[in-house]
Order: sequence, then structure tokens, then C-alpha cells
Amino acid sequence: MKSIASIVLNDFTNDSRVLKTSNSLIQFGYNVTVVAMHNEGLVEKEVVGDVNVDRLKLISRPWPKYKSIQMLKYLEFVCRAFWRYKSADIIHCNDLNTLPVGMLIKLFGKDVKVVYDCHEYETEINGLKGFEKKIIKILEGFLIRFCDQVITVSESIADEYVRLYNIPKPALVLNCPPYQSIAKYNIFREMFGIRNDQNIFFIPRRFK
Repeated sequence: MKSIASIVLNDFTNDSRVLKTSNSLIQFGYNVTVVAMHNEGLVEKEVVGDVNVDRLKLISRPWPKYKSIQMLKYLEFVCRAFWRYKSADIIHCNDLNTLPVGMLIKLFGKDVKVVYDCHEYETEINGLKGFEKKIIKILEGFLIRFCDQVITVSESIADEYVRLYNIPKPALVLNCPPYQSIAKYNIFREMFGIRNDQNIFFIPRRFK
């Protein structure tokens, strides 16, 4: 059974997309572990549904939230995730900020596949501008070429990645709720004697 490390840069307490993706992969026979960040009050290891969750406890986590310190926290997370999951078969990187983990493992691992899952248009998120935005675009443009598969959430974003980076069109995984089969009823036809070959039109009432 192939192992997948699904990397997120949050504490995995409210990430429905990653949970649904992980459950789907488990149904296809993969061994999935979501690798997240530990926060106070959470357990380091647990099983959510059928998904194994490993929250990495950082020494630097309680440190102040200055930008330079935040970078040290990020580097500690990258190093810990690399060391613990360097033997995984597939690294599923959720969002751009986790892609360096996958690339590091791909560089030093053996036959590791990296999947880049863009949960949004990564370089156009709110608050990203100026020099930081340019650096992020350069980073994404460089790393994305080494990914074995790219996934995104909409047709338009997929087309834009093709245009920007000249890569094969990313696969599409929509942000949809879990599928539910809804029973069909013919209440109006039965109540008013409407035949199946007759169309029903609803005209909304205009309120003053």
C-alpha cells in the first residue's frame, strides 16, 4: 500500500477539502496521513474519520509573531516534516506554502511523487502585493515545473496556470460538499394530475 503525506500549514481542525480528498484517497487504497501544525489544546496524533493526523509540535511555536520569527517557525516545520516523511511514496502539498516540503523530499528521497494542490489562485490572494508577491510568483513558477501533478479548484485557474507556466493543464477538483443521493418526488404531478410529458413552470409572485 502506497503512503501519502498530505501537508497543510494549519492545525487541521477546519479543512474540509483536505479531509474529503484524504478520505477519497483512502477509498482508493492509499495510506494517508495529514501532516499539520500543532496548537495548544490539540493532540499530536489522532484519527479523524479514517484519516491519520500528525500535528508537528514546534519548539518555536510560542515565539513572537514577528515576520523574521515566523520564517524561523516555517523553516522548523519544513525540516521536521521532511525528516519524518522523507520515505513517503507521495507528498500531497496543499497550497504553495507547503510545496517546499515536497520539493525537499523529492530532491533527497527515492522515487517520490509530488502533487501540488492549489486551493485558490495562489499568487493573487488578498494581502499579497509588491516585492513579496513577485517573490511568490518566482517561487511558484520555478517549483511547479518539478511537480508530478498539479490540481486546482476551477477551470479558469487551471487555464491561467497553463498560460503562466506552460505546464500540462492541471486536474480539476472542485470545492463541493459530499455527494448525497436525493430522492425524487412527483408531488405536484400527483396532486394536480399533471402528466409526465408536461412541463411545470414556476412563476414567482412579485411582492410590493
